[in-house]
Amino acid sequence: MLSFYLLDTSRRMRPYEAEGKEYHFVSRQTMESLIQKNKLVEFGKFKKCLYGTSLDSVRKLTKMGKTGVLKVEPQASEMLSFCLICIS
Repeated sequence: MLSFYLLDTSRRMRPYEAEGKEYHFVSRQTMESLIQKNKLVEFGKFKKCLYGTSLDSVRKLTKMGKTGVLKVEPQASEMLSFCLICIS
């Protein structure tokens, strides 16, 4: 079964959004820390907010036996970086 990984973002949650449904909302400081510690599979910046797929999100779907799909929109990113990972 295919599922999208839940993205982390430093942007503010909108009134109609729910934590853990559309995004995992974290502080900019947390996002920057995740980037520095190589805890994101990919990350990008759009309109001064950071977005990324965490290793925790990848591991969560893997443990559930699901195949994860990265939702990446490079045309909307000012910067996009990927890291190579091995999930055990």
